[in-house]
Amino acid sequence: FFLLIFSFSNLEATFALLTERLFHYGTRENGYLFTYIGVILAIVQGGLIGVLVRKFGEARLVTLGLSLLVIGFVTLPYTQHVPSLLLSITGVTMGYGLASPSINSLISRNASEDMQGGVLGLSQSFASLARGLGPAWGGWVFDAYGTASPYWSGATILLGCIGLSVFAGMRLQNNNTPGNLNQ
Repeated sequence: FFLLIFSFSNLEATFALLTERLFHYGTRENGYLFTYIGVILAIVQGGLIGVLVRKFGEARLVTLGLSLLVIGFVTLPYTQHVPSLLLSITGVTMGYGLASPSINSLISRNASEDMQGGVLGLSQSFASLARGLGPAWGGWVFDAYGTASPYWSGATILLGCIGLSVFAGMRLQNNNTPGNLNQ
């Protein structure tokens, strides 16, 4: 969860800088883009996530969400037209909208009843730390290594997360624990 939030915060901190460099966007255009992101996130988390969890299970949605994030992160700094920008943003937003609540659900469902509060509190503490470190990292690599570097570093981290999610999903399936692939 820390790595997901770190990577996503890295993007959030540099997104307006990226669109300014690529498209000469200002606050108005970025406001429209953030509104678009909010609408997509509301659709995914407000309507689709429950249906998708029942059909595929959280473990698969984590892997799918992380995969969409990687694709979006890799393509975003190379968009040259608004449709490709919107497509990349849609992938990133849908990916985050699937992965984040699915990870939280798996954390909750796989902690013992007497440990759930502590485990969820700890995961949120790490998420808060990631929300502080991600933007610092993103801003530094954007300035030091160029506009694509925060997105490539985030994609690299998220690729590692995909490996972890596949491994964790296989363990859930083998142990027949809550959130497994058969649900």
